[in-house]
Amino acid sequence: MNEWITDNLWIVLLVILVLSIVIVVMSILTFVFAKKAASNISKTNLKMTANVSYDSDNLGESLEITVFNNNYRDIVIHDFGFSYKNQVVSFIEEYSERRLTKGRVICPARSSLTYKVNPERIEKFVVAHNFNAKSISMIYLIAVDSVGNSNVYKDKALTKLFSERQKARLKIAKRKLHEEKVQDYKDTHDGNGPMSEGLWNLFHRKQITVPALIKKSASLIGDSTLTPETEKNNKLFNPAPVEPSDLSDSDILKPDGKGGYQTTDFGRTSDSKDLKLTFLDLNVPLKSKEVDSKKKK
Repeated sequence: MNEWITDNLWIVLLVILVLSIVIVVMSILTFVFAKKAASNISKTNLKMTANVSYDSDNLGESLEITVFNNNYRDIVIHDFGFSYKNQVVSFIEEYSERRLTKGRVICPARSSLTYKVNPERIEKFVVAHNFNAKSISMIYLIAVDSVGNSNVYKDKALTKLFSERQKARLKIAKRKLHEEKVQDYKDTHDGNGPMSEGLWNLFHRKQITVPALIKKSASLIGDSTLTPETEKNNKLFNPAPVEPSDLSDSDILKPDGKGGYQTTDFGRTSDSKDLKLTFLDLNVPLKSKEVDSKKKK
């Protein structure tokens, strides 16, 4: 036995090395999975989203706030809401009063809770606490558990939506302020407008015509007279008009006496620039085929 071990010592060492590597790898994997499982069980893992949605029946607008619990245990929600420029809007008390069950707000494991509010409330809060700035800064979502773990997320979609609405409101407000100033000038000058009004209308033509155009187009939504079907019934919709022709089939197709048909110019003068069509009889063999058959003979 000792002689065999001595002769095959390299095999024994190789087996020991492989077993050591396997044991080390298994130990690392066990440690990683154990740490991940402990983190999922003990650490709070809350995610939050806010989406502006519309009801399918009456197109009512609402802001849908959802808190997700990705943990394997229930989490007590201490607070959730929005943060804008270090100013927080909390919905936990409002949600606690409106829900059916009383007591602490608990989000079950691997589940979520949803709360709908009027987005106009958040929008008014953002504009009122914007410190006279025209642009909208980043809006954050906040969810806090019962032990004080705070989860903060950027809401780029909601920030972009409120920013676009703010830009549209500023354009309308600018135009209305100008109209008020012009009206005040007319009231004090016997109905005569200021000389600068023409220049203002010239450089702000889009602010005058585009809103009116959009408003007019929006009023046409649902107008059945604009659909192709109704236009067709009213004989006003003709996607491919065809002009009637006075030529008969005998005028268009003129036999050439060789089994084919002559080229026809559809009543136009014989000009090389005119478009001509040639009709072929597939039963008549081509000249190339006749030549090939003669060569074979």
